[in-house]
Amino acid sequence: SDDSLQLMPEFEARLSLLKSLGYIDAENVVQLKGHTACTINTASNSAFGELLVTELIYDGVLTPLDPAEAVALLSCFVAQEKDDNEPNLTPGLEKAKEQLMNWCSSLAMMQQELRLPDITEDGAAK
Repeated sequence: SDDSLQLMPEFEARLSLLKSLGYIDAENVVQLKGHTACTINTASNSAFGELLVTELIYDGVLTPLDPAEAVALLSCFVAQEKDDNEPNLTPGLEKAKEQLMNWCSSLAMMQQELRLPDITEDGAAK
């Protein structure tokens, strides 16, 4: 139907994004990274949080963090409360936060280049 055809360009763009990130291969077969993303659940209403957490895992961002720091970093994906107070971050957590923001910006740029609708949550990449 015409409705199905209207969605085809966005579908192709999403496949392109998943291929470029290594979630699927050239034959659209889901890879380990794609399976990992499927097991992640964030509080977001889009796939952006799942992609971002997967990239953090595969980029090794969480590896140098102690358990409390890892939980603190990942809490931003489920916490809904806004707080104007600037948190006191450890040097390791500060570096991880910077890496998270870099990945957020990279994913947002990739979706813009592919002309995908904005899937970031609350302007997270801004």
